[in-house]
Amino acid sequence: MKKSKESRPADSPTPVSPKEALARLQNGATLLDIREAYETNFRVIDVPAVIQVPHRGFQDHWTEIPRDVPLILMDNVGVRSPEIARFLIEKGYQQVAYIIGGVVDWVKGGLPVLVDRNYELVGQCSCKLRPKNPKEEPKWKK
Repeated sequence: MKKSKESRPADSPTPVSPKEALARLQNGATLLDIREAYETNFRVIDVPAVIQVPHRGFQDHWTEIPRDVPLILMDNVGVRSPEIARFLIEKGYQQVAYIIGGVVDWVKGGLPVLVDRNYELVGQCSCKLRPKNPKEEPKWKK
């Protein structure tokens, strides 16, 4: 197995910071968001190209992911993305990276996110979380 300049195997996915990911996404890469719907809390990453393929159904839908664009994977905290990125490389995808720290570090970094405040989960503890106003249509705000 060849090693790259960064002393990782050449056929390994590239870990990138949220800021580096944003630069790549603004220059033609596609964000592959593997969060489950319930994990999004009605937050979507505000970048030009996003594909949503939840982690649980990934094995059934990975063939729908384009091979001709650089991919940057994102999950909630950066735990699942490396696994899925390695899977894609094994399947022949060439340009695959993942965001270190996932959406949590993306948001902490103040990077672009659209949030529907009416559907954002609120509550004192996770056992009482509920949508703020589920009867209204989603209103995405930066």
